[in-house]
Amino acid sequence: MNSLLGAKEGADDDRFRRARVLAGVLFCLCSRPALAVPAFELVWREADGLTLETRAVGGTEQPELRVRVQVDATPLSVADVVWSQGPGADASRYLDRRDILSSGPGVRLEHHVVVIPLLGHREVILRFTRQDDARGGISIQYNSGGPGDGLPAGAPRMPLLRGTWRFTRVESGGMWIEFCSVSDPGGVPAILTIGPQRQLAVAQVRDAIRRSKEPRPVEEVVVKR
Repeated sequence: MNSLLGAKEGADDDRFRRARVLAGVLFCLCSRPALAVPAFELVWREADGLTLETRAVGGTEQPELRVRVQVDATPLSVADVVWSQGPGADASRYLDRRDILSSGPGVRLEHHVVVIPLLGHREVILRFTRQDDARGGISIQYNSGGPGDGLPAGAPRMPLLRGTWRFTRVESGGMWIEFCSVSDPGGVPAILTIGPQRQLAVAQVRDAIRRSKEPRPVEEVVVKR
């Protein structure tokens, strides 16, 4: 009888030890910190405080770029230019065609034919969204679609194109503009694209600020049927 009790107690101890080990393993797995997103690294700073930064992102060899600058303007004045007037002169040099497929409050779908030096044309469907918050801040995002986005089969597709504009009011006056973008034309190493992409990102921000100070043209949105 005592031997049976001893055997039972030993089995209980063994199960208890295994349970403790399992609990420890689960704790380590659950408490492991998520993979940190790389921080942006400063590339250059211009005389008026505009900064250009870069960092690596997953899924593409191309880096993410971030342009930030504080300006004496309201979020609405520059955001309306970005949202309603479309690409500026610098970005339009790479844009062969732009069709607005659908448009509604805070959302728009566009078809772009982009000219890539040395590669020719790439097509992309972009979904634009806009959010205005209660504190006067505004964000505008665009993101390329994937398979099933409506591009014809066999069309030369641009693998990745996404970006975010953020316009944040400053209590003391003015606002911060932040523009982040990732562009992957496909088939071109980053070392050949990074220079033009940096210049274009800065030019887009500068162009939006400049256009916000000009008389506004009457917007005419033509939706392709």
